Amino acid sequence: MIYPETWERFLRQTNVAVSMALVVPMPLDASSAAKVGAHLREAIRKLNEGEYVDGVTAVRRAIDSMTTR
Repeated sequence: MIYPETWERFLRQTNVAVSMALVVPMPLDASSAAKVGAHLREAIRKLNEGEYVDGVTAVRRAIDSMTTR
């Protein structure tokens, strides 16, 4: 857990916008959760390569492939 005071301190130390990816374990099988994970990994890869539009598209695919319970 990162406390609000820590976030504020980090943000005060930066001159530009900063992003951070949180890594969450996702299965690698054929489940819907695995599909979401694959889209999120693709999004991170695209964003790291500076392909922002494709990264956002991959995030949208992850959201669209989520199932509700």
